[in-house]
Amino acid sequence: MSENFDEELKNLVSDIIEVPVDKLLPEAEFIEDLQVDSLKAIEIVAAVEKKYRVVIPEPDIPKLKNLAQIIAYVKNVKQG
Repeated sequence: MSENFDEELKNLVSDIIEVPVDKLLPEAEFIEDLQVDSLKAIEIVAAVEKKYRVVIPEPDIPKLKNLAQIIAYVKNVKQG
């Protein structure tokens, strides 16, 4: 995992949901705060799985509600 992993992931999510990087706070809830629809949410999951070669099981997807949770999840999977 690269040392600027958090920033990389933030840029990836920012591009998908079309929110400027500086406005994408790690704790901002995708659906409630950023009005991300379910299609965009699936797109985020697919992009993260592809880029970081991880599998996010379907039951875990609804638990990933913000950028901070995705970062922690991927780090956990990669290190575990």
